[in-house]
Amino acid sequence: MSTHKIQVLQLFKETLRAGFGFKDYNFRNYIVRRAKEDFRKYSALTDQNEIAKQIQFAKEQLELLQRQKIIQNLYYQQKSIIEK
Repeated sequence: MSTHKIQVLQLFKETLRAGFGFKDYNFRNYIVRRAKEDFRKYSALTDQNEIAKQIQFAKEQLELLQRQKIIQNLYYQQKSIIEK
C-alpha cells in the first residue's frame, strides 16, 4: 500500500473513533455519516498534490472534531428520546 492510502485509512479510523466518542446521538450520527460521505467522495482522486491537500484538510478537521468532542461532552446533560 502506498503511504497516502495508509494515511487516509488511519485518518478515516480516527475520524470515526472521534465521531463515536460524542455522547449526543445527533452529533454522533452526523459526524459518522459525513466522514463516510467525504472519504468516499475523495477516494477517486489520483493527483498526488490534491490527495496531500485533502489529507491535510482531514487532519485539521479531525483536530477540530476532537476539541469539539471534549467541549460537547463537558456540557452533555441527558440522553435524547431516541436513545432512551
